[in-house]
Amino acid sequence: AIAWIYLFGPNAGWVNVALRSLLGLSGDGPLDVFTMPGLIACQSVALVPFVFLLMSATLRTMSPALEEASSTSGASPWTTFRRVTLPVLRPGMLAPLILTALITLEQFEMPLLVGLPARINVFSTRIFYELNPDTGLPIYGRAAAVALPFLVIGLLLLGVYNRLIREADRYVTVTGRGYRPRRLPLGQWRWPAFTAAVAYVGVTGILPAIVLIWISLYGYGMPSLGSWPEVSLEAYRNVINDPVFIGATLNTLMVAGASAALVVVLGAVIGWVLARTRMPGRAILDVVSFASVGIPSVIAGLAAMLLYLTLPVALYGTVWVLVLTYSYRLAVTTRMSRVGLMQMHTELEEASAVSGGRWLTTLRRVIFPLLAPTLVSGFVLLFIIGVREFTLAMILGSPDNLV
Repeated sequence: AIAWIYLFGPNAGWVNVALRSLLGLSGDGPLDVFTMPGLIACQSVALVPFVFLLMSATLRTMSPALEEASSTSGASPWTTFRRVTLPVLRPGMLAPLILTALITLEQFEMPLLVGLPARINVFSTRIFYELNPDTGLPIYGRAAAVALPFLVIGLLLLGVYNRLIREADRYVTVTGRGYRPRRLPLGQWRWPAFTAAVAYVGVTGILPAIVLIWISLYGYGMPSLGSWPEVSLEAYRNVINDPVFIGATLNTLMVAGASAALVVVLGAVIGWVLARTRMPGRAILDVVSFASVGIPSVIAGLAAMLLYLTLPVALYGTVWVLVLTYSYRLAVTTRMSRVGLMQMHTELEEASAVSGGRWLTTLRRVIFPLLAPTLVSGFVLLFIIGVREFTLAMILGSPDNLV
C-alpha cells in the first residue's frame, strides 16, 4: 500500500509527476490512488498471488488424459479449455473465489492507508473505529454486531459451494492409473504471453520494490541523476543496529512458520475427514473450519485477547498467543486439501488397504505424497499471510512479543 501511494498519489506520486511532465498537465493527478477504483485496484493486485497459489496446486494435480482425449477427438484448444478444463477445475476455482471474496471483506491495512484519506469506510475499518473511538471506551458489542452479518454471508457462500460440489466424483482426474502432467505449447502466443507476464511482474512487483528501495535510500522525491550524491544507507544502519528490529524479525519468522505448519497439518486431516469419511458431524466440522474465513481479524484478535486474559496459563504477551491466534485460518488448507483429495479416486487408498497398509501408512505413503504440491502451496501461502499479518499483531502485540 505504501508503494502504491508513492507511485499514484495525486500530488507527488511518481507516476503522476511523470505524466504531468510528459503531457504538460498542471495540478494534481491525473491518477488518484485515494479513490474507490484505486482501492479496488490495489486490493486486487495484492490478492493475485493468493489465487495463483490455490489454482496452481489444483492444476498440477490434474491429469491431462481428459484434455488429450478432447484433442484426439478433433476439438480445438479453446474448445478443450472451455468444455473440459474449466468444468473439471470448477471446485478449484470456486474455492479461491469464495476465499478471496471473504478475505477482501476483512482487509484492514489497505483500506486504512488508501481508503481513509478519501473517507472511504469499509467493514474492517468500521469495526476498528468501534474498538478505538475518538472519545470514551471501546464499544465491543457494536463491533461484534457489525461483524455478525458478514459471518452469515460466509456461511451462505459455504452452502452454495457445498451444493455445487456435492457430486465429488465428477471432478476426479487422478485415478489408480499412472499419469504425467504435461505442459501445453503456446505456439505463436508464446512471446505475447511472456511479454504480458514480464510486464505484470514489472508493474506489480519490481516497480513498487524499486520505489521502496529508493525511498529508503534517499527519502521522498523523484529519482534523478542529480540526487545520487544524497543517497545514504543511514536508514539501514539504524534498523540493523536496532535490537528491537532483530527480535521482531525473529519472532515474525517463528510465528509465521509455526502457525503455518500447524494449520497445514490440521487442515490436511480435516480435509481428509470431509472428503473421504462419513463421520457423523462432518457438516458441522465443515462449517466450523470454513467459518474462520468469515471472522474478521479485528474480531478474532479481540476474542483471543479476552480469552487468553482469563486463562490460568500465562499465554498473553508471549509469541505463543500469536501462533495460536494466527492458526485460526484453517479454511485455507482445508479447502485446498479437500479439492486435491476430490481429484484422487478412492481406488488408490483401496489398493493400499488390500496390500495390507494401515490407515496411517496409507495417509503417509499414498495421500500425503500426492497432496504434497497442495500442502506446500498452503504452507507458503499461510507463511506469507503470517508475515504480512498486521491486525492481529496490533491487537495482541506487547513489548515481549513484537513482530
